[in-house]
Amino acid sequence: MKTTKIILIIDDDDIHQYISKKTIAKLGADSPVFSCPNGEIGLEKLLQEYSKDEHFIIFLDINMPIMNGWEFIEKFLSLNLNANDNIDIYLVSSSTDSVDIKKADESGCIKEFLSKPIAIEKYKSILKE
Repeated sequence: MKTTKIILIIDDDDIHQYISKKTIAKLGADSPVFSCPNGEIGLEKLLQEYSKDEHFIIFLDINMPIMNGWEFIEKFLSLNLNANDNIDIYLVSSSTDSVDIKKADESGCIKEFLSKPIAIEKYKSILKE
């Protein structure tokens, strides 16, 4: 049973992190929101907070230092954490490269590809799910 939502914003762009956190707060979400500057720290935070009883929403950037979004996905899939469908990953990018969009569709674990900036209505619909 999914009882709590935990939100991870994995992005090296401080401005995007700030706007995302403010938007989520403005929508009245009482979920804990964590910002991580790269995939490696994001994966560590996910593993630290992980529980099958909680629902995770991850906004994952593609281009980051240390561990990019694709490397995060590769490691995530190897851990088999999504077996209970309690983790929703949204790939977020300012790129609209069709190769990235196709790769996201074929990954098997990315719920949706989102272009930056994310509209407030999109955040609202994601948080209501």
